[in-house]
Amino acid sequence: MTTNLLDDLRLLPPARMRRVLRSSAGCIAAVLMLSACSGGSHQGTTVTYERPKEPVDTLKPGPFNPNLNVSHLTMLSGGGRAAFAIEVYHVKRLQANVPVILHLLGSEREVLYSTGAGHLPPSLQYIALLRPGQDAWWVDDQIPARLASSGATVRVGTGTTPRLHSIPDVLTTGIHLRRQGGLAVLSGDLINRSATTQTKVAVYAVALRSNQIVAAGRAVVETLPPHGSHTPFQMSLVGDPAGGRIEVTVAPTAH
Repeated sequence: MTTNLLDDLRLLPPARMRRVLRSSAGCIAAVLMLSACSGGSHQGTTVTYERPKEPVDTLKPGPFNPNLNVSHLTMLSGGGRAAFAIEVYHVKRLQANVPVILHLLGSEREVLYSTGAGHLPPSLQYIALLRPGQDAWWVDDQIPARLASSGATVRVGTGTTPRLHSIPDVLTTGIHLRRQGGLAVLSGDLINRSATTQTKVAVYAVALRSNQIVAAGRAVVETLPPHGSHTPFQMSLVGDPAGGRIEVTVAPTAH
């Protein structure tokens, strides 16, 4: 199932929203929502998008990004932790430093948490690199557990156009999932086939079961040496990945 171009999205608690359609006029048009009561999906529910009451953001997403779509908005919780995941797909052009503004809202639409408020690592505020024709995942795994049932809005903004010669070539290998201390731990290696060292490379991962996100996590590799060097990464997933298909996105830095 596909969606149209999307700028602002809303997640209505306690349900898990799967996809949102955006009309060409720029308003939210319809919702496909996974009901917490029935476990089924319902298409065509009309919603009115309401912006948060408090303009808390220091990070500005810029204008509507017409060169990508967003789906799989999912809030996850478990083990005293919470995470929020999205998929970016139908990417039409090469983009770098694409801002992602996530607001978690209270009952009066007050902002309880925002990735745009500053003092957060770049991997929680941006997708460092999007390639045309390739899907990508973005995960915020630093959400306070008490906010797992909050309403949410997501806005994916406009990034920059990197120089082609600066695009790094980074691969994953040896992806492995295990249980450790009651947690689902995902590990693997990054291979930097570029000629320059990469720093603070974000790795996002989700587990999909029946095309639904059931677990998600994030890791950051501080230094990734060049010329084919293998560098390990590890993350603990929020949720239960049992029986799920693991997908991993690496977002190296381009300029």
